[in-house]
Amino acid sequence: ERSGGGETGGGDKIGVDEPEPGGVAPCDDWNKPAGGSGVEKSVPGTSGLDLSSVTTRPPLHGQPVWAQVRTFDFVFAMCYFAIVLFRGNTYMGINRELLADYGDDDLDNAYAQLFTLSLPVSAFFFTWITSTMQRLGFARTNYVVLALGVVWNGVALVPWLPVQVVAFTAFTFQRAFFFSEFYTYMAHTFGSVSCGRVVGLCTVLAAALNLLVWPAVALTDEHLQGELRYFFGGLLVLCAPLAVVFVVFERHVRACPAREIPRAAAQAG
Repeated sequence: ERSGGGETGGGDKIGVDEPEPGGVAPCDDWNKPAGGSGVEKSVPGTSGLDLSSVTTRPPLHGQPVWAQVRTFDFVFAMCYFAIVLFRGNTYMGINRELLADYGDDDLDNAYAQLFTLSLPVSAFFFTWITSTMQRLGFARTNYVVLALGVVWNGVALVPWLPVQVVAFTAFTFQRAFFFSEFYTYMAHTFGSVSCGRVVGLCTVLAAALNLLVWPAVALTDEHLQGELRYFFGGLLVLCAPLAVVFVVFERHVRACPAREIPRAAAQAG
Protein backbone atom coordinates (compact mmCIF):
# COMPACT_ATOMS: atom_id res chain seq x y z
CA GLU A 1 0.00 0.00 0.00
CA ARG A 2 1.35 3.43 -0.92
CA SER A 3 0.64 6.85 0.50
CA GLY A 4 1.66 10.00 -1.38
CA GLY A 5 4.12 9.29 -4.22
CA GLY A 6 4.16 6.12 -6.24
CA GLU A 7 6.96 3.61 -5.98
CA THR A 8 8.62 1.96 -8.91
CA GLY A 9 11.17 -0.09 -6.97
CA GLY A 10 14.71 -1.05 -7.94
CA GLY A 11 16.79 2.06 -7.25
CA ASP A 12 16.72 5.32 -5.32
CA LYS A 13 13.52 7.37 -5.34
CA ILE A 14 13.31 11.09 -5.71
CA GLY A 15 10.48 13.53 -5.27
CA VAL A 16 9.42 15.88 -8.06
CA ASP A 17 7.15 18.91 -7.65
CA GLU A 18 5.27 20.31 -10.61
CA PRO A 19 5.99 23.93 -11.68
CA GLU A 20 3.40 26.63 -11.90
CA PRO A 21 1.81 26.66 -15.38
CA GLY A 22 3.41 29.12 -17.80
CA GLY A 23 6.57 29.78 -15.79
CA VAL A 24 9.99 28.29 -15.19
CA ALA A 25 10.20 26.87 -11.69
CA PRO A 26 13.23 27.82 -9.60
CA CYS A 27 15.75 25.03 -9.23
CA ASP A 28 15.25 24.86 -5.46
CA ASP A 29 11.56 24.04 -6.00
CA TRP A 30 12.56 21.02 -8.02
CA ASN A 31 15.02 19.77 -5.46
CA LYS A 32 12.66 19.90 -2.47
CA PRO A 33 11.22 16.61 -1.21
CA ALA A 34 7.73 16.07 -2.51
CA GLY A 35 6.41 15.46 0.99
CA GLY A 36 4.04 12.75 -0.11
CA SER A 37 2.41 14.71 -2.92
CA GLY A 38 5.08 14.30 -5.56
CA VAL A 39 6.01 11.51 -7.93
CA GLU A 40 8.90 9.31 -6.94
CA LYS A 41 11.08 7.95 -9.69
CA SER A 42 13.96 5.54 -10.05
CA VAL A 43 17.18 6.53 -11.80
CA PRO A 44 19.04 3.63 -13.42
CA GLY A 45 22.70 3.18 -12.50
CA THR A 46 22.51 5.23 -9.30
CA SER A 47 22.08 2.54 -6.66
CA GLY A 48 24.07 3.45 -3.56
CA LEU A 49 24.43 7.13 -4.52
CA ASP A 50 22.94 10.02 -2.59
CA LEU A 51 20.20 11.49 -4.76
CA SER A 52 18.66 13.68 -2.09
CA SER A 53 19.39 16.85 -4.08
CA VAL A 54 18.96 15.48 -7.58
CA THR A 55 15.73 15.41 -9.55
CA THR A 56 14.98 13.47 -12.71
CA ARG A 57 13.27 16.45 -14.34
CA PRO A 58 15.10 19.76 -15.00
CA PRO A 59 13.16 23.01 -14.48
CA LEU A 60 12.76 23.87 -18.18
CA HIS A 61 10.77 20.74 -19.04
CA GLY A 62 7.24 21.46 -20.14
CA GLN A 63 7.86 25.17 -20.65
CA PRO A 64 7.02 26.96 -23.93
CA VAL A 65 9.87 27.57 -26.35
CA TRP A 66 9.67 31.34 -25.93
CA ALA A 67 10.38 30.90 -22.21
CA GLN A 68 13.20 28.40 -22.80
CA VAL A 69 15.12 30.60 -25.24
CA ARG A 70 15.29 33.42 -22.69
CA THR A 71 17.45 31.36 -20.34
CA PHE A 72 21.17 30.89 -19.85
CA ASP A 73 20.71 27.24 -20.85
CA PHE A 74 19.76 28.29 -24.36
CA VAL A 75 22.51 30.91 -24.64
CA PHE A 76 25.04 28.29 -23.57
CA ALA A 77 23.75 25.72 -26.07
CA MET A 78 23.76 28.27 -28.89
CA CYS A 79 27.34 29.44 -28.21
CA TYR A 80 28.62 25.90 -27.67
CA PHE A 81 27.06 24.53 -30.84
CA ALA A 82 28.02 27.46 -33.06
CA ILE A 83 31.68 27.70 -32.02
CA VAL A 84 32.50 23.98 -31.96
CA LEU A 85 30.69 23.33 -35.24
CA PHE A 86 32.37 26.30 -36.93
CA ARG A 87 35.83 25.15 -35.85
CA GLY A 88 35.16 21.54 -36.81
CA ASN A 89 33.66 22.25 -40.21
CA THR A 90 36.48 24.65 -41.00
CA TYR A 91 39.06 22.00 -40.20
CA MET A 92 37.32 19.40 -42.34
CA GLY A 93 36.87 21.87 -45.19
CA ILE A 94 40.43 23.15 -45.55
CA ASN A 95 42.53 20.43 -43.92
CA ARG A 96 43.44 19.04 -47.34
CA GLU A 97 44.97 22.39 -48.32
CA LEU A 98 46.83 22.59 -45.01
CA LEU A 99 48.28 19.11 -45.47
CA ALA A 100 49.28 20.01 -49.03
CA ASP A 101 51.20 22.98 -47.65
CA TYR A 102 53.05 20.54 -45.40
CA GLY A 103 54.04 18.36 -48.38
CA ASP A 104 51.19 15.87 -48.66
CA ASP A 105 50.98 16.45 -52.42
CA ASP A 106 54.35 14.75 -52.77
CA LEU A 107 52.89 11.69 -51.02
CA ASP A 108 49.85 11.45 -53.31
CA ASN A 109 47.64 12.97 -50.58
CA ALA A 110 48.21 9.97 -48.32
CA TYR A 111 47.58 11.95 -45.14
CA ALA A 112 44.44 13.56 -46.55
CA GLN A 113 43.09 10.09 -47.28
CA LEU A 114 44.08 8.92 -43.81
CA PHE A 115 42.20 11.86 -42.32
CA THR A 116 39.05 10.90 -44.22
CA LEU A 117 39.34 7.29 -43.07
CA SER A 118 39.82 8.36 -39.45
CA LEU A 119 36.53 10.27 -39.18
CA PRO A 120 34.22 7.27 -38.51
CA VAL A 121 36.67 5.46 -36.20
CA SER A 122 35.14 6.94 -33.05
CA ALA A 123 31.89 5.11 -33.79
CA PHE A 124 33.55 1.92 -32.56
CA PHE A 125 34.01 3.58 -29.16
CA PHE A 126 30.41 4.73 -28.76
CA THR A 127 29.78 2.67 -25.61
CA TRP A 128 32.93 3.98 -23.94
CA ILE A 129 32.12 7.57 -24.90
CA THR A 130 28.59 7.25 -23.52
CA SER A 131 29.69 5.72 -20.22
CA THR A 132 32.41 8.36 -19.85
CA MET A 133 29.91 11.14 -20.42
CA GLN A 134 27.51 9.67 -17.86
CA ARG A 135 30.30 9.43 -15.31
CA LEU A 136 31.71 12.91 -15.91
CA GLY A 137 28.44 14.72 -16.53
CA PHE A 138 27.85 17.66 -18.85
CA ALA A 139 30.08 20.15 -17.03
CA ARG A 140 33.24 18.04 -17.08
CA THR A 141 32.59 16.52 -20.51
CA ASN A 142 32.69 20.09 -21.84
CA TYR A 143 36.32 20.30 -20.78
CA VAL A 144 37.09 17.03 -22.55
CA VAL A 145 35.66 18.50 -25.76
CA LEU A 146 37.66 21.68 -25.22
CA ALA A 147 40.92 19.82 -24.53
CA LEU A 148 40.57 17.63 -27.62
CA GLY A 149 39.83 20.73 -29.66
CA VAL A 150 42.97 22.45 -28.41
CA VAL A 151 45.01 19.34 -29.25
CA TRP A 152 43.94 18.97 -32.87
CA ASN A 153 44.11 22.72 -33.47
CA GLY A 154 47.55 23.03 -31.86
CA VAL A 155 48.96 20.06 -33.74
CA ALA A 156 47.59 21.46 -37.01
CA LEU A 157 49.96 24.40 -36.55
CA VAL A 158 53.00 22.08 -36.58
CA PRO A 159 54.36 21.77 -40.16
CA TRP A 160 55.24 18.07 -39.88
CA LEU A 161 53.03 15.48 -41.51
CA PRO A 162 53.58 12.46 -39.20
CA VAL A 163 52.37 14.37 -36.13
CA GLN A 164 49.13 15.23 -37.90
CA VAL A 165 47.90 11.72 -37.07
CA VAL A 166 47.54 12.97 -33.50
CA ALA A 167 45.35 15.81 -34.77
CA PHE A 168 43.20 13.37 -36.74
CA THR A 169 42.66 11.21 -33.67
CA ALA A 170 41.84 14.12 -31.38
CA PHE A 171 39.47 15.58 -33.95
CA THR A 172 37.40 12.45 -34.53
CA PHE A 173 37.01 11.87 -30.79
CA GLN A 174 36.15 15.50 -30.16
CA ARG A 175 33.33 15.28 -32.70
CA ALA A 176 32.05 12.09 -31.09
CA PHE A 177 32.06 13.55 -27.58
CA PHE A 178 30.60 16.83 -28.80
CA PHE A 179 27.62 15.44 -30.69
CA SER A 180 26.90 12.80 -28.04
CA GLU A 181 26.94 15.37 -25.26
CA PHE A 182 25.19 18.18 -27.11
CA TYR A 183 22.11 16.26 -28.18
CA THR A 184 21.88 14.49 -24.83
CA TYR A 185 22.08 17.87 -23.10
CA MET A 186 19.38 19.37 -25.32
CA ALA A 187 16.94 16.54 -24.67
CA HIS A 188 17.75 16.48 -20.94
CA THR A 189 17.48 20.24 -20.52
CA PHE A 190 14.62 21.28 -22.78
CA GLY A 191 12.57 18.09 -22.92
CA SER A 192 11.44 15.99 -25.85
CA VAL A 193 8.51 18.26 -26.72
CA SER A 194 10.54 21.35 -27.65
CA CYS A 195 14.05 19.94 -28.02
CA GLY A 196 13.86 19.78 -31.83
CA ARG A 197 12.77 23.39 -32.18
CA VAL A 198 15.45 24.65 -29.81
CA VAL A 199 18.12 22.68 -31.69
CA GLY A 200 16.79 24.21 -34.91
CA LEU A 201 17.30 27.70 -33.53
CA CYS A 202 20.87 26.83 -32.56
CA THR A 203 21.45 25.44 -36.04
CA VAL A 204 20.39 28.72 -37.67
CA LEU A 205 23.16 30.63 -35.88
CA ALA A 206 25.70 27.90 -36.55
CA ALA A 207 24.82 27.89 -40.26
CA ALA A 208 25.18 31.67 -40.46
CA LEU A 209 28.59 31.47 -38.77
CA ASN A 210 29.74 28.74 -41.15
CA LEU A 211 29.10 31.06 -44.09
CA LEU A 212 32.13 33.03 -42.88
CA VAL A 213 34.56 30.16 -43.51
CA TRP A 214 35.28 30.79 -47.16
CA PRO A 215 35.45 34.62 -46.93
CA ALA A 216 37.96 34.16 -44.11
CA VAL A 217 40.04 31.78 -46.24
CA ALA A 218 39.88 34.25 -49.15
CA LEU A 219 41.17 37.03 -46.88
CA THR A 220 43.98 34.72 -45.77
CA ASP A 221 44.93 34.08 -49.41
CA GLU A 222 44.82 37.77 -50.24
CA HIS A 223 46.55 39.34 -47.24
CA LEU A 224 48.61 36.51 -45.68
CA GLN A 225 49.92 34.83 -48.84
CA GLY A 226 47.62 31.86 -48.24
CA GLU A 227 49.43 30.88 -45.03
CA LEU A 228 46.76 28.71 -43.41
CA ARG A 229 48.64 28.46 -40.14
CA TYR A 230 47.57 32.01 -39.39
CA PHE A 231 44.00 30.99 -40.07
CA PHE A 232 44.27 27.98 -37.74
CA GLY A 233 45.83 30.24 -35.14
CA GLY A 234 42.60 32.26 -35.24
CA LEU A 235 40.60 29.08 -34.77
CA LEU A 236 42.67 28.26 -31.70
CA VAL A 237 41.85 31.67 -30.22
CA LEU A 238 38.16 30.75 -30.39
CA CYS A 239 38.82 28.20 -27.65
CA ALA A 240 39.22 31.06 -25.17
CA PRO A 241 35.60 32.30 -25.18
CA LEU A 242 34.47 28.67 -25.21
CA ALA A 243 36.46 28.03 -22.03
CA VAL A 244 34.81 31.04 -20.36
CA VAL A 245 31.36 29.75 -21.31
CA PHE A 246 32.21 26.33 -19.86
CA VAL A 247 33.32 27.80 -16.54
CA VAL A 248 30.09 29.79 -16.23
CA PHE A 249 28.09 26.70 -17.21
CA GLU A 250 29.78 24.61 -14.53
CA ARG A 251 28.77 27.12 -11.86
CA HIS A 252 25.27 27.17 -13.31
CA VAL A 253 25.00 23.40 -13.00
CA ARG A 254 26.41 23.34 -9.48
CA ALA A 255 23.70 25.78 -8.42
CA CYS A 256 21.06 23.44 -9.82
CA PRO A 257 21.98 19.71 -9.87
CA ALA A 258 18.75 19.00 -11.76
CA ARG A 259 20.48 20.29 -14.88
CA GLU A 260 23.18 17.63 -14.66
CA ILE A 261 23.08 13.95 -15.59
CA PRO A 262 21.66 12.27 -12.42
CA ARG A 263 24.53 9.83 -11.99
CA ALA A 264 27.19 12.55 -12.32
CA ALA A 265 25.27 14.96 -10.09
CA ALA A 266 24.94 12.30 -7.39
CA GLN A 267 28.65 11.50 -7.52
CA ALA A 268 29.54 15.20 -7.33
CA GLY A 269 27.24 15.62 -4.37
